[in-house]
Amino acid sequence: MQFTGPNSTCISILILAAWVFACSYGLSFQANAQSTDSSTALSRECWRYESRDIESWGAASDSTNVYIAERGGRIAALSIEDGKRIWSTELDGEVVSNLLVSGQSVNVVVASRGSGPELRTLSVVSGLITGAARFDGIRHGIVRLINSGDGSVFAIAEDGRLFAVVRGVLTSVGSFATKLSAATSTGTVLAIASEDKLIKLFSGTGPKINSWNLSHNAAALAFVEDNLLVGDVRGNLYLFDPHKGRPLWRLKTGGRVSAIIPTSRSDVIVSSYDNFVYRIDVSTGHVIWRRRQAGRVSHIAILEGDVIAAATFGERGVVLLDPVSGKEIGHAPFTDEAELLQAPISVEGGLVIFTTSGASLNRFGGCGGNEKAKTFAFAISTILFNGH
Repeated sequence: MQFTGPNSTCISILILAAWVFACSYGLSFQANAQSTDSSTALSRECWRYESRDIESWGAASDSTNVYIAERGGRIAALSIEDGKRIWSTELDGEVVSNLLVSGQSVNVVVASRGSGPELRTLSVVSGLITGAARFDGIRHGIVRLINSGDGSVFAIAEDGRLFAVVRGVLTSVGSFATKLSAATSTGTVLAIASEDKLIKLFSGTGPKINSWNLSHNAAALAFVEDNLLVGDVRGNLYLFDPHKGRPLWRLKTGGRVSAIIPTSRSDVIVSSYDNFVYRIDVSTGHVIWRRRQAGRVSHIAILEGDVIAAATFGERGVVLLDPVSGKEIGHAPFTDEAELLQAPISVEGGLVIFTTSGASLNRFGGCGGNEKAKTFAFAISTILFNGH
């Protein structure tokens, strides 16, 4: 659309201003809708990647792609924008770890027949294998990968051995008498809980910082600022000073703690096998709210605006909870008879859900742009055009 004449510059400026205002209005509307309008919460499935081969190993994501493991040792990258497969790489063996993005690489551990597990590093851009390192002394078993500091990675073997992976080189930095039960990292400090009720802290480069004993085995860990939040199999929740190993407060839930996730506020979201999701003030241990779910809560995720996604055993869908009140504000149902495979992943504007029938992206409001902003801007430009 072009304008000519003495008022054309003025009209063009007004239209440009209308577009800017509309975009701002639309963004504001969308942000407000996330916390107040239940009709917009995950109301649209924007894409679906059909596959019955997705493994239950934890997927990973970055700003552009979601990375999944499929049967047969295949790693695939899916575009967050449209769900199309960007690349896939066949690895010689069986995937035995979660996927972990570190810098421009996807890390995964593969166990080949007749040999021990091996760390493979793939390019996030092409899927080409850029590195490989074998775990000495480990013949089998699951490996957990966690980010540490300076772009390196921690690898925790099922038998309790701990490795630091720095620039593709595996170095043994510690071990436990029993198996891993939970682990978390700040990026510079790693906390590991083992099945002998012991917690150990390591620096990002490997040396042990501290250790202490718990009354019961830990089930979930999370760093909150400078402190460590520990949930155990008996439903106890402790906030520890990690340098002293001393609890600052304790809270009792009614069942095993299944997940702990910090929010952008000064609190955490905790799920338990007592069928409740809790929002807890970290500084005091005070329960801000708790909401009963349909069953035992298996997974939780935090979305934009601190909206909480909660999945329960046996339910065919993910429930959305308002972060302020804890009330249900939306629901993302699974298709057909699909069942949840692993924890959903929060991405910009929505949630990627992994089920036995494939992966899907559910977004707030709509898909592929802000329709309200576009409609508003078109209306303004039409008025200006017709009025001159």
